[in-house]
Amino acid sequence: MIRRNAVCVTLVLLLASAAFAQMEMPKPAPELQKADYFLGNWSMTGNMKPSPMGPGAR
Repeated sequence: MIRRNAVCVTLVLLLASAAFAQMEMPKPAPELQKADYFLGNWSMTGNMKPSPMGPGAR
Protein backbone atom coordinates (compact mmCIF):
# COMPACT_ATOMS: atom_id res chain seq x y z
CA MET A 1 0.00 0.00 0.00
CA ILE A 2 2.75 2.47 0.94
CA ARG A 3 4.76 1.46 -2.11
CA ARG A 4 1.76 2.03 -4.39
CA ASN A 5 1.18 5.49 -2.89
CA ALA A 6 4.85 6.38 -3.37
CA VAL A 7 4.72 5.29 -7.01
CA CYS A 8 1.53 7.33 -7.60
CA VAL A 9 3.03 10.45 -6.02
CA THR A 10 6.21 10.04 -8.07
CA LEU A 11 4.22 9.70 -11.30
CA VAL A 12 2.13 12.77 -10.53
CA LEU A 13 5.25 14.83 -9.80
CA LEU A 14 6.93 13.68 -13.01
CA LEU A 15 3.87 14.50 -15.10
CA ALA A 16 3.49 17.91 -13.44
CA SER A 17 7.13 18.81 -14.03
CA ALA A 18 6.84 17.76 -17.69
CA ALA A 19 3.79 20.00 -18.12
CA PHE A 20 5.62 23.01 -16.65
CA ALA A 21 8.68 22.38 -18.82
CA GLN A 22 6.60 22.68 -22.00
CA MET A 23 5.11 26.08 -21.18
CA GLU A 24 6.57 29.02 -23.09
CA MET A 25 6.45 32.71 -22.40
CA PRO A 26 3.46 34.48 -23.94
CA LYS A 27 4.12 36.99 -26.71
CA PRO A 28 3.70 40.67 -25.76
CA ALA A 29 0.57 42.37 -27.02
CA PRO A 30 0.95 44.53 -30.16
CA GLU A 31 -0.28 47.55 -28.19
CA LEU A 32 2.96 47.48 -26.18
CA GLN A 33 4.93 48.53 -29.27
CA LYS A 34 3.59 52.05 -28.68
CA ALA A 35 5.58 52.12 -25.43
CA ASP A 36 8.87 51.67 -27.36
CA TYR A 37 8.86 55.45 -27.74
CA PHE A 38 9.76 55.75 -24.04
CA LEU A 39 12.74 53.34 -24.12
CA GLY A 40 16.23 54.71 -23.61
CA ASN A 41 18.24 56.75 -21.13
CA TRP A 42 16.53 59.78 -19.70
CA SER A 43 18.05 62.71 -17.83
CA MET A 44 16.33 65.61 -16.16
CA THR A 45 17.51 68.93 -14.74
CA GLY A 46 15.68 71.45 -12.66
CA ASN A 47 16.06 74.34 -10.26
CA MET A 48 15.14 74.27 -6.60
CA LYS A 49 14.61 77.63 -4.93
CA PRO A 50 15.99 78.28 -1.44
CA SER A 51 13.44 77.75 1.32
CA PRO A 52 13.35 77.31 5.09
CA MET A 53 13.82 73.59 4.48
CA GLY A 54 17.23 74.05 2.83
CA PRO A 55 19.36 75.92 0.29
CA GLY A 56 18.58 76.09 -3.37
CA ALA A 57 20.13 73.68 -5.82
CA ARG A 58 20.29 72.80 -9.48
